[in-house]
Amino acid sequence: MGERLRDNPAVRSAWNYSLFDAILNRRSRRMALGAEIPGGPHKYRSEKPPFPLDELEQALLVQAGTGVSGLNLSDLPFCDDQGRSASGNTMMQFTGRTWASPCGSHGTELFYWDDSGTWLVRLKDVCGEHIREYEGENIVLRYAIRTESPYSKPYAEFIAGWLKEIGIDTTFSSYDDGQLLEVAGKGDFDLYVWGWTPFVDPDPMLSYFKCDQISVDASDFSNYYNDTGLCDPEYDKLYPQQNTELDADARQAIVHDMLKRFYASASYIVTATSADLQAYRTDRFEGWVRQPAEIGPVLFSNSSPSYWNLTPIASAGDGGGLSTGGIVAIVVAGLVGLALVVLFVARRRTVEERE
Repeated sequence: MGERLRDNPAVRSAWNYSLFDAILNRRSRRMALGAEIPGGPHKYRSEKPPFPLDELEQALLVQAGTGVSGLNLSDLPFCDDQGRSASGNTMMQFTGRTWASPCGSHGTELFYWDDSGTWLVRLKDVCGEHIREYEGENIVLRYAIRTESPYSKPYAEFIAGWLKEIGIDTTFSSYDDGQLLEVAGKGDFDLYVWGWTPFVDPDPMLSYFKCDQISVDASDFSNYYNDTGLCDPEYDKLYPQQNTELDADARQAIVHDMLKRFYASASYIVTATSADLQAYRTDRFEGWVRQPAEIGPVLFSNSSPSYWNLTPIASAGDGGGLSTGGIVAIVVAGLVGLALVVLFVARRRTVEERE
C-alpha cells in the first residue's frame, strides 16, 4: 500500500490539490454518481450509473474522516497549592486525529457503508508499525537509558509504548552518566531523559543552549553544555540582550522570547518538575536569606547569602546544637566547595549539575 500511495498519480494529484482551490472552485452541489436523495427539499436522483470507489479512494476518505494525524503533546500547567505557576508543565501525549475536536485527540471511531457491508474503523488500537515510515523504512529512534537513574527505565517503557502507538519503533542502549555525556556530545542518540537543577536566575540555563555550546571538540566530546545540538542564531542574538538589560520587566520580556523560541523547537520536552525541599532551623539560627526574596531557597541559590549572614540565636542554648566555630567551619567548607564547583563548571558541565 505504501508503494501505491507514493507512485499513484491520482493520489499525488489529490494530495497536492489546494484547499483554497477546493473552496473557491466548487460552487455547486455535488452528488456521487448513481446516488439518490429520496426526500426533502433537496430530493434528487442521479441519472448516471453508480461508479464505486476503489480501495485506495476509500482509504483516502477514511483518512480524511478520522485518520491519525501524528503525535499531539499537550502541556497541563503545573501549579503549587496556591494556584501559582511552578515553572513547569505536565506533558500529556495524545494520538492526534484529523477530525475537529479539542486538542485534536478525541478517539471517535468511524462507520462507513459500501456494497460489501458496514465497516467500523478502529484506530485506538491500530498497529503503529503500518503508520510511520520514511523512504519505505520504519522510523526507529535510538533511545539512550541512564543506568544511574531509577526512573530512566520506567520512563523508557512509557515513552517507547507511546511512540509505538503512532508507528515509531525504538532501540535501547544503556550508559552510565559518564558514558552518556560523551554519547550525547557525539550526537549518537535520538532521545534520552535527563534532569536539570537550574539556578534561580535564568541566565546560566539560557547560556547552555547557544550555538557555541555545542560539542565540536573531537578530542573531548564531554566538553559542552548544549546536548540538544540546536543552533538558533536568533536565540543567540537575544542572549546578550537579556544579559545586559537592567530593567527587570524589559529583561523578562526578552527571556520569554528566548523561551518561546526554545519551546517551539521541541528540543526539550518537559515531562515533570519537582520542587527542591529545604529544611532549616529558625529557632537556633538567624540570618537566613531567601533568594529571590520571599519565594526563593535559602541555600544553593545564585550567591547563597545565607552563608555570610547565618548566626546562632543566643537564647537557643546549646541543646546539642552546633557551636559558632562549627558554623563558621561549615560555612568556610561550603564556600570552598562552591569555589571548586565554579572552577570545575567553568571547564565543563558536571553530572551533578545536570541532576
